[in-house]
Amino acid sequence: MELFIFLASPIFATLSSLSIIYSIRFLDAIEREPLKPIIAAFAWGIASAIAILIFPFSIGNYIINTLDLGPNLNEVFGTIIDAPIKEEIYKFIGLFFVFKTFKKEFHSLTDFVVYSCLVAAGFQFIENIIYLWGTLGYENDITYYWNMQLTGRVIESGYMHVLFTAWSGVGLWFYKKTTKIKPNFLFFVLISIALHFFNNLSSVFSSFESSNSYSAINYLGKWGVINLFEYWIGDDDQSQDSLEVIKQLKKLSDSIEVFFIAGNRDFLIAKEFENKSGIKILEDMYIFSSGNKNIMVSHGDSFCIDDKQYQSLKNEIRSSEWINDFLSKPLEERVQIANEMRAQSAEKSSNKPENIMDVNQEYISEIVKKNNIDILIHGHTHRPFIHHIDSNSIRAVLGSWEDKGWVIEYEQELTLRSFPI
Repeated sequence: MELFIFLASPIFATLSSLSIIYSIRFLDAIEREPLKPIIAAFAWGIASAIAILIFPFSIGNYIINTLDLGPNLNEVFGTIIDAPIKEEIYKFIGLFFVFKTFKKEFHSLTDFVVYSCLVAAGFQFIENIIYLWGTLGYENDITYYWNMQLTGRVIESGYMHVLFTAWSGVGLWFYKKTTKIKPNFLFFVLISIALHFFNNLSSVFSSFESSNSYSAINYLGKWGVINLFEYWIGDDDQSQDSLEVIKQLKKLSDSIEVFFIAGNRDFLIAKEFENKSGIKILEDMYIFSSGNKNIMVSHGDSFCIDDKQYQSLKNEIRSSEWINDFLSKPLEERVQIANEMRAQSAEKSSNKPENIMDVNQEYISEIVKKNNIDILIHGHTHRPFIHHIDSNSIRAVLGSWEDKGWVIEYEQELTLRSFPI
């Protein structure tokens, strides 16, 4: 399937572009534009898209980096602020070069709109390929996500960039008509950016219900591992993010049972959080039965016994003495300690061999055999896969929730699935 997607994506992107070009030519029936400037305009659109990949800096990106609202909000603002500013400016630059090169072909307002649409079509051609090829990064359900991009972006939104950039063509028409650069010229370019902004804003809000870290809690009706926060410094944390997580969990737990197993960053979640959120805290390596299957659910770090350094640190910070001392400190100091520990952990992990940070296979087999486990589900290692331990038992590993989420569905058989977030 991967080969099909790799080869078919440029083909479908080409068909979409040809349909756009045909529509533009249909509207330009009175005075047909020559083939050479048409090809040049489309090529400049392609060049504009490639230029963004090579030179990613923009004013919008500078604003986002200056504000530094955190990785999640930076990504959202990148979509609704950086992309419209950057993409519309790059497309306008491409249009301007076409205008300067083929100035004698630019007569009426229609000509300016036609060439701006052709530049946009070239830009969208590259963008469509990038998004379609991007689905190859999913380990599961590649066909589903490719079809989603094909129908949603290439087919249903095929004229998206054309409609935005057409207004820049109107602005360039004003530029030619006046001897000075007047506000009229910039006004229409800003319309292109504004339309792009509102389109992306609506897309973000329409997908927000199913894709942000809080709404991702809805997937806990299945077995899933979700990074709701980078760390938990105590139930007395009253930050906005913490309260929002509790609110959303309570909303979910009012309709279904929600269970929680602590990880290596949120083991300080305690009774107060449990009562407020309505979840039920389970001990690690929790065993339950479903049908005729015995299932064990674990965070997963307990199986990584070859990482002696990690296990030693875990024993230290899980001790009652360490926890009581940590919780006695002011919240600000706890945040500082948590950030320092995260940085130290990342540095140490980068210098460790990959194999010792994974589970010990012999220990896994021992645990499964001792407890008569049919299905073992865990996270922590961030290496999503379904392993066959023996002829009767399987081990399902969930990935981390960063650029995509992970869930396990279990009815007659177990399925590991990812989805974009």
